[in-house]
This record gives sequence, C-alpha cells and structure tokens, in this order.
Amino acid sequence: MPSILPACNPAPPSDRQTDTSQPATPTSRLEWQLVTVENDMGNPETGITLLVNGRAVFIERALNVSEIAPGDYAHYAIPTHALLAAGGWWAGSGDYYYIDQTENELRVHHAVVDEMQPEGTGYEYRIIKTITLD
Repeated sequence: MPSILPACNPAPPSDRQTDTSQPATPTSRLEWQLVTVENDMGNPETGITLLVNGRAVFIERALNVSEIAPGDYAHYAIPTHALLAAGGWWAGSGDYYYIDQTENELRVHHAVVDEMQPEGTGYEYRIIKTITLD
C-alpha cells in the first residue's frame, strides 16, 4: 500500500501567534524599488527603496531581495495586514521585510534568518524604520 508523505515545508513554530488583525487599507501609493547588482564580491546586492506616493525612501542594502506575493506571506511569518513584503536568501542566510501602517506612519519591519539558527526560532521581525505620512 503506498504511503503519503507530508510536504517538506517545516511546521510553523508552535509559539507563533495567529494574526487576528484586519488587512490595512493603505492611505498612500506604495511600491518597492528593488535594484540588484553584482557587488565587489560577486554577490547579488539589492538596494531596497520604498516609493511612497512617488517619493523614494531608502531602506537598506541586502543580498538577493525580491518582492514576496501576499499568498506567500504565511511562509515567511508576515502578517496578513502587511501592505508589501520582500525578501531573499543568499549563501545561508536571508533578509525579510514587510511594511505596515498605523494612523500616521508606515513601519518597515525586518527579520534575519540564518541556516545555523536553532530550529523553531522562526522569523523575529523588528521595526527598522518609520516613515511619517503627510
């Protein structure tokens, strides 16, 4: 009798809380500007910029970053209320970002994931930048 094996995706950490917040409706026009070039070490370095109503706000540089589709948010522990998300993996570690909004500001959250971190520690996002909305 054939057996059925579970998918190879790791189970979500048991300490992860379920996101019960409602998806935000952005009050600004937002989009990523992700420009990837080969750096001096031959790695794909991405300049991460957020366009807010056409105004460019530089976030930082990281390796191999691209936009993450909303349907993939759960895989990266990105809350459903995130307005945008991006991230990438290169040479054993990854940088992941998402944008959410409060009443008068946008918040940029960042998590670093490393192949050597203890199993089950997951994505630990912290706010790295706030952008006041006009």
